[in-house]
Amino acid sequence: LKLVSIGVFENSYLICEYAENFPVNVKLEHLLTMNSDNLKEYTSFSEAKLILKDFAKLKNKSSKHIIAANIIKKTINESFKILMEIHFEKLSDIFHVGVLKPLIDNKNFYFYRNTDSSIVSCNDCFEFDNDILQLNLPDPQNGNPMFFLSNFRKDGVLMEIDFLNPNDKNAEDKNNFYGEPSYFFPLMNTLTSNELISTRKDLEKTTLEFREKIDEWATICYSNPNTNLGLDFFRKNLQPFLQSSKNEVLENPLLKNISSLTQKKLESQIIIGEAPIEKIWELYLLSKTITQEVFDNLMKIKKEQFPKFEGRWPIVFFNPTDDAKNYISDEFQNDGVISVRKSISLD
Repeated sequence: LKLVSIGVFENSYLICEYAENFPVNVKLEHLLTMNSDNLKEYTSFSEAKLILKDFAKLKNKSSKHIIAANIIKKTINESFKILMEIHFEKLSDIFHVGVLKPLIDNKNFYFYRNTDSSIVSCNDCFEFDNDILQLNLPDPQNGNPMFFLSNFRKDGVLMEIDFLNPNDKNAEDKNNFYGEPSYFFPLMNTLTSNELISTRKDLEKTTLEFREKIDEWATICYSNPNTNLGLDFFRKNLQPFLQSSKNEVLENPLLKNISSLTQKKLESQIIIGEAPIEKIWELYLLSKTITQEVFDNLMKIKKEQFPKFEGRWPIVFFNPTDDAKNYISDEFQNDGVISVRKSISLD
């Protein structure tokens, strides 16, 4: 079993380590993209791009041409370094990438790469998004993949999803979400990297049966697309287990202490269930994780490969308590991101 999500991609976590090795043309493309709303800076970098393009075409480069090109390249390198420092600082504030970075490994938390570390082409990223969102992953032997979804857009807007109780007759309609609340967690944004790693190790035994049952259910879902065999198994075998085990994680000493400090107000609960494939893609569109172009292409693929993407996929959904939702929204505001206190419905 493995959780799959997209959003803050690998460059956001590791950019400080290899950004300096980017070719100048790649750095320049990043500068143009990141300054698209700054007319003065965008114009300046656009002119630099044209000059370097003309310089590359010169067959006989004079020393004057070489000096001028090197000055431009130096300016690009310096500007890119400053931009990346500011960018990473913002990501650290909002997404805690500095804390999460030490958790990256090949077993629990890793990234699929669409190219080498110097991602250049938007077309490459476009194809990469399509592969991830179709669950066309390169390592199927490492367990069933499940999308990990959340309530929040990156600008703080809350997206509400109505999950039907699995026992509801309407849950058999494959256009609907169904789900069962499972483990409670305190918000762990105050934990250090070492504390998170320690907690993860402590929970491996506690969550073993949970992971085995989820993987068995996910296997049924993927092996029997466009049916309710996954729902049948869920009702009989998984729902009772999730109901009886939902407080087990909070018994972990460290998490129990965090929960008591927040007076159980800043907690989250994961919901396990199935979601229509198209609605999963729509959620990523509404959360501004993917572009309209990516979504439209996915819908084209859905039509061309009918009925492959007509059913539902198993998912894990992150659902904070109301107090925790307000806290997260306030965090967005404090980080200088405009938080819109309204909901987007996805039914």
